[in-house]
Amino acid sequence: MEIEDHPGFYGFGMSDGTIAIHADWPTYPMGGNAMDALLALAAFPEGARFTAIDDIDRAILFIGWRFDGVEDPFDRRNLHAAVWHQALLDAMDHRYISGIERISEREHHRRYRAELPSPLYHKLPDGTFELLELPPLNEYDDDVDEDGNFDPSIATWVGFSSPEKHVEITGSGHRALVRFLASELKIPREIRKIVNILIDAGAYDTAIRETAVLVEFRIRQWCTSKNYGIRLINEFIENLEASGYPHALAKILQGELRTLFSFVRNEFAHNRISLSDERGRAILARLGFAWDAVEALTQSDIDQD
Repeated sequence: MEIEDHPGFYGFGMSDGTIAIHADWPTYPMGGNAMDALLALAAFPEGARFTAIDDIDRAILFIGWRFDGVEDPFDRRNLHAAVWHQALLDAMDHRYISGIERISEREHHRRYRAELPSPLYHKLPDGTFELLELPPLNEYDDDVDEDGNFDPSIATWVGFSSPEKHVEITGSGHRALVRFLASELKIPREIRKIVNILIDAGAYDTAIRETAVLVEFRIRQWCTSKNYGIRLINEFIENLEASGYPHALAKILQGELRTLFSFVRNEFAHNRISLSDERGRAILARLGFAWDAVEALTQSDIDQD
């Protein structure tokens, strides 16, 4: 398999040189700081509880929403978030999330092995199985100080405070993200005039509805599709992947759009909701990020039409 065909291929190098994750996940992590962790997790309704279901290459995959009838937690029809260890620890240090702790590399592997079946085998090319010997645990860093005591200040691996591996965003985490998003508001030029009028009138729910319609309309226009909602997003992502768009980035965009449609587009399409200025601007900013991504991917083809 070529690296470009790997499901975890990003298409570019991350800041640490990572170009792919060795996992076939429904979504993948992006940046490595506290706000990146919040952006991944807070796409879900406030109060959502996330359960870690995989940990590969110093990144953790969470399931945030499981739909009825979808039993496989990894199924792309469920809603997920993925975050780097570094971003989670940064968010914990800021008290933005709860449920995790700093552990050593050795402790990480000890906990991981405790969950594996024993003995462990791997399949050879000829179809037979061979006993898999794992490296001794003492080959991994134990992050102890000069007195031999564990020092969490130098530990860079994520552990969980509960056996269920639950993580939640704290109240201060939600407030920090809302402040950040509200400061990043960028209204698409196509609807800037009407949205500004709605904002001035305090009609944030209508402004959000207009912006969500614009995002959905652009996707339908590019796909020349009659689908709506989640079916439209899935069709859009399938077309992107078929055109050679990097798999990891396509899945990240799919996850962002599906959570926006599930928890913003659907909610505001059928309800009148009163919002504070800051909260309204934050939701509009998130839709603006989605619009920027969709427009960048579709603009040239639509212009040619």
